[in-house]
Amino acid sequence: MDSLFLLSYNEPMNMILLFQEDFIEQNKVVLNDRRHKHIIDILRSSVGQKLSVGLLNNKIGTGVIVKQTKAETTLEVILEKPPAKKLPLTLILCLCRPPVLRRVIYTCTILGVEELHIINSSRVEKSFWQSHSLEKQELDKEMYLGLEQSIDTVCPLINIEHSFNKFTDEKLANIIKNKKAIIVDPAAKKTCPYNVSESAVIAIGPEGGFLVPEVKAFKKLGFKDRNLGSRIQRVETVIPYVVGRMF
Repeated sequence: MDSLFLLSYNEPMNMILLFQEDFIEQNKVVLNDRRHKHIIDILRSSVGQKLSVGLLNNKIGTGVIVKQTKAETTLEVILEKPPAKKLPLTLILCLCRPPVLRRVIYTCTILGVEELHIINSSRVEKSFWQSHSLEKQELDKEMYLGLEQSIDTVCPLINIEHSFNKFTDEKLANIIKNKKAIIVDPAAKKTCPYNVSESAVIAIGPEGGFLVPEVKAFKKLGFKDRNLGSRIQRVETVIPYVVGRMF
């Protein structure tokens, strides 16, 4: 089992996330990592009790504890409900500081963001690209924690783009096709809309915002620049604010 499951976790999971390798029979799983420890130490669940479970990229259901030792917990599971639908939202986000990036991935997963593009910008520190936070295992860890919190089983699709120009010149037009495209810019004259009923792409800049030429590159492709009011916010507050406002 991946080492990320050995991490300590002190808050109750709203759902135990399962993986194909957990199954020893068609409807039976054995857990012997942090999830087992969580069931015993945090949930204080024992044989006979029911837990909410979900299989990664599959359905959600119930797991009944049928055996429990100091080393492992065995569950009989029934998976019958589809996961919650994702928001029709694609976020374009400049790479941020590693601790912030971890919180952002976790938050985007909880909120049900469908797709996330992490891009470069002139104001992004070059050292950020060397961070272990961009490794698949680290991204997965935050998404899995977000799935457990939000009772979901499907991770957002994450794309990492090292070149701003290549992203805007070669990929962005297809990403925004048939979607409402907005770039968040404090200098914009109009405010971000409420209760959007269509699929949307929202671009959020780095600390200090996008440079003027970068904003122009987005607008050239059809993005509308919109502000979020007079207050300048950090990226980890902008994301839930925008999602709550628009969806």
